[in-house]
Formats: sequence, C-alpha cells, structure tokens
Amino acid sequence: MSARTTCGRAARLVLAGLTWRGWADGIALLLLLALAMFFNRDALVSNRIFFENDTPAFYYPLLERMGQGMEAGVFPLWIRTIFGGFPLFADSETGMAYPINLLLLNNFPAWWAMVLHRTAVFTLGAWFMYAFGRSMGFRPFSAAVAAVAFAYGSFLVAQMHHTNIVNSAIWLPLVFCSIEMALRGHGRRRYQWFAVGGLAVGMACLAVHVQVVLMILLASGSYLVYRTVTGPVNVPLVSAALPQRFLKRLLAAHNNVWRTILARFSALAAGAGLVAGLGLLTGAVQLLPLMELAQFSYRGMRVDYGFAATYAMPPLGLLQGVAPYLFKTTAGAWWTQQATWETALYLGVPVVVLAVMGAGLARSRRGLFFVGLTIAGLLLALGPNAPFNLHRLLWELPGFSAMRAPARFTLLVVFGAATLAGLGCHWLDSRLSRSRSVLGPVSLRGIDRATAAVVFGFVSMVPLLLGLVTVTA
Repeated sequence: MSARTTCGRAARLVLAGLTWRGWADGIALLLLLALAMFFNRDALVSNRIFFENDTPAFYYPLLERMGQGMEAGVFPLWIRTIFGGFPLFADSETGMAYPINLLLLNNFPAWWAMVLHRTAVFTLGAWFMYAFGRSMGFRPFSAAVAAVAFAYGSFLVAQMHHTNIVNSAIWLPLVFCSIEMALRGHGRRRYQWFAVGGLAVGMACLAVHVQVVLMILLASGSYLVYRTVTGPVNVPLVSAALPQRFLKRLLAAHNNVWRTILARFSALAAGAGLVAGLGLLTGAVQLLPLMELAQFSYRGMRVDYGFAATYAMPPLGLLQGVAPYLFKTTAGAWWTQQATWETALYLGVPVVVLAVMGAGLARSRRGLFFVGLTIAGLLLALGPNAPFNLHRLLWELPGFSAMRAPARFTLLVVFGAATLAGLGCHWLDSRLSRSRSVLGPVSLRGIDRATAAVVFGFVSMVPLLLGLVTVTA
C-alpha cells in the first residue's frame, strides 16, 4: 500500500469524524479569541494598556523584577527594595507559582508578558464559559452568547488591572463545567472530571486572590450539592424489563432506589473531596506561605465589619446593569463615592433580556440555581445596603471574615446572569427550531439567521461599551 493511499485514507477518516458540531465549536472558539485580541488591540498594536494606580506602583514593577530573576536563573522569593525587605513569593499578588505567568515570563519581556496576559485572561475566561455552556446542553451560538456575557461583563473588564483577581476569576466556569460533566458521567469518567475541577481550583489558588477563591468554593460547592439532590445524576440501574416476574421487577426497582441514593451520595463525596481537596492541595505551595505572612497583618484572621463592608455596592449602582454611564458627568468625571472598578456592574440590555427569558421561560431546574446565585450575589454585593444583610452572615465564616469589598461578589452576578442569558438564548433557539413545521424550512432558516445576527450584534457591542466605560474611568 502506497504512502499516498495511506495518507488519503487517514484524511478521509479525519474528515468523517469532523461533524458540523465540531466545526461550530472550533469556529466559536476562534471567534472568541479574535474578540479578545480586538478588545486588547491598543495594547497589542499601539503599546497602550489600561491601568490604575496599582499597575505602575505595584503589579508591573514586581512583574518586571520577577522576569529579571527568572532570566538570571533565580526564583525571586525575596525583594530588598520594599519596606527594607519583603517576601515577594509569599505575598502571592504577583502569581509567581501561576503557570501562565511562568510561561509568559520565560518567553517574553515583562511588558509583552503583561500585554499577552491580558489577552489570555479574556480568551480563557470566554473559552471556559463556552465549555460550561456546552456542558449544560447549549447549542454553540447560545454557549457563545454566555461566553461573551461573562468574559466582557463588568467584573473582568473593570478589574483587569488587578491581575490576581482576574487570574483567579476566570477558572470559575471551568469548575462548574467539570462538575456538570462529572454528574453526567459515571465510573472513572466521573472521577476524571472531578479531578479537572480540582485542578481548576488549584489554578485559581496559585493565581491567587483569596476572596475570589472563596467565592469559587462557595458557589461550586453549592452547585454540587444542588445538582446531586435535584439531579439528573447518571446512575447505571438494574434492568426491570416487563418479561420478568413481578417479584424480580419489585426487587430490581428497590435496588435501583438504593443505587440512586448511594450514587448521589458518592458523587457528592467524590466531588467535594476531589474538587476542593485536590484544588487546595495543588495551591498549597502558594497558600501556605500566604497564610504565614497573613499572621503579620491586621487582616490575618478577622477584621471589623465596618472595614469589611467598605466598597459595598450602593443601591443606585444596580441601575448600571443597563445604564453604565449613570455615575459619569458630561465632563467625563465620575461622582461615585467608591472606586468605579469595585462597584461596576454592567451586563447590557440584550444580556438582561435573555437572562430574564432564561429565568422565566426556560423552566429548568438548573436555571433555578442560577437565579438564586444571581440574587444571592446581588445581596452580598450590596452588603449593609441590602434589605437583608446576607453579607454580614457570610462574614461570620472563617476566611470571609478577613475580606472586604462586598461589591466584588458581582462576579457571581455576572456569572449567573451570563448562564441565564445562555439558557434564554438556547430556549429561544429551540422554540424557533420547533416552528419549522409551521413556517417551513426556508422561511425559518432566514428568521433563525436574522435572529442570530441581531442578537450576536447586540451582544458583541458589550465589550465595546465596556471599553468606553472603563478606559475613560
């Protein structure tokens, strides 16, 4: 058999394995990468990067020092020029153990490492959210809508200059994706997906921003419990076919009940152990030095609640979800009492509309969880300004009692709303597909494409609007 014939057969097998779904996923991922590059075009093309005071005063100098040390073959655990000596590695804000930082600094100068890091943040955040949408059963377009809404919602865009915050936050959708995929599988496949979730938590811990890591553990733990209780959870059952005798069918049904209970309990235990346990174990190399350093800080264990409640979302700030310029004057100045990047909350009108559709019309058990997550995130972000101070109750828990800035819980709001928007878009897409028999294939195809073009056009405006909001802050 000639080499040409062999290569031809191999090519035919590869092409046969590429379904339209695979092509659609590949195209969506490439478009999300292109969108991240377009959003960061000023940095990639013109060497201009968005920054706030922390960038030139802290993040970039330490990143440059880390790059210089690695270029000299030294891992800079300590720096002498801060406070007469400072444990650089233990502070963790430079993310010295974070694999993406190590990869970039080993191959690029500090400036280009920061530029490429910004692009990587929005690319990975969108990709992970897209993967979660697909694990939820969304079609590619609906998953892409959720990905754009999450990656270019207010949290990642407004906090982009806080490197460790966004580095940790982008792993939240991947943790949820791994839990969803694990509960859809069984046996070895289930444990493999839980392990993926544990590694994602570990990456967030290596990044690390403790408050964001705690949010990830809180949200994903709640989702794991909710999913195992409400289902569906894939359980291999004993056959109870009709030809069997009544007693055998009864025993099989009884065994299936216990199999289901045992499978859900084991899934919950395995998920908690692998996702949280493996994640914290992976991040221990960064978390343990940080915990030791925290003992020398007044925020090491517990802070006064008045301090913990600083940077809470004002009630009027909720209107930013559809009116991003609410607190901006015609002269370009902001009149908020808090830092704009801490209390920003922008989703966009299309995302809000789709999220309402997903919450009210889709009638999904999983959708109910994300309605609750979004509402809980809003209450936590409002802090003492909320009708019910849920943040005060959370502050009583270890770990959360050392954190401030309740408005950062908008991460959960943006994530929950993005998931609901994807659910709403999927519901709308499914409804249009069911109308095929009434409208006919030709007319439906035109309506489907037109709807997709309009929705995608509106959603694509989100990063542009956010760019105007945050860059002029």
